[in-house]
Amino acid sequence: MNENTEHQESRKSKLYEMYLRMEKDISDREMMNSVNRDRTLITISIAGLGLSVAFVKNIPSGSNISSPGIIYVVWVLFGLCIISVLLSYIFALTALERYRQINREYYIEDNDNARNKKYFSLGATQFLNYASVILFMLAVISGVIFIIKNSNNIGL
Repeated sequence: MNENTEHQESRKSKLYEMYLRMEKDISDREMMNSVNRDRTLITISIAGLGLSVAFVKNIPSGSNISSPGIIYVVWVLFGLCIISVLLSYIFALTALERYRQINREYYIEDNDNARNKKYFSLGATQFLNYASVILFMLAVISGVIFIIKNSNNIGL
């Protein structure tokens, strides 16, 4: 082997090591963002439920509530957001177990087809992650619409 080829091999090896470190860093950041997103969505959704109930209680009895069905939509959306976050956690645990199985089959059992398998839990986790954010946004938008329509009823 000549010196140039050895240099290229060494460079490729170093680049690959840097690549692996960056992939791990990206995965760690994704995990941290996911945990923070879930925690935030649950906390703010519960707070949103509480605030919306408090808002409705502050409307004087006998007042004409404009579009009362919207508040029920808000409550359902916040509830579905919380449920979707919790379900995504369950599916994520299942997906991680599947990844362990795939890694074992691919790296230990030398099964090249192991990486081609598709699992429901992974797709469900991704769907629920997006759904929880969308449900939360819809709940907030609906809540704002309800407050705007009823702000005169409580003197805002």
